[in-house]
Amino acid sequence: MPIEQSFRIVWSSGADASRQRQVKLQEIGLAYAKLHQAKADHQKWSKAAARPGLSPEAAAFAANAARSYAALVVLAQKALNYLAAPAKGEQRPESRGVRAAGEADRGAAGPARQDAPKRSAS
Repeated sequence: MPIEQSFRIVWSSGADASRQRQVKLQEIGLAYAKLHQAKADHQKWSKAAARPGLSPEAAAFAANAARSYAALVVLAQKALNYLAAPAKGEQRPESRGVRAAGEADRGAAGPARQDAPKRSAS
């Protein structure tokens, strides 16, 4: 990456940051589309490989295609995890006090033991 371009990214204005977020959202949308297409293709080739009366060569081809699309599903999920990760300097929602659904407030030390004796304040 040319140095001028890297400075432009670091010293971006609000409009540039908005544009970068928009591009990232488009990339995430494209990754979701690829993930759903890979899942559909995996299911299609899995069904094709299981068809009765299929020649051994055709069944092997379909099974290999299903395996390839299964690997593509894994890669697309990894890409989504990477794209969804916050950029440097950004905070995750849970680090701003927002918890994920179903997450309990455990405090810093974890849940308290119910069978531990309580100390008196003396």
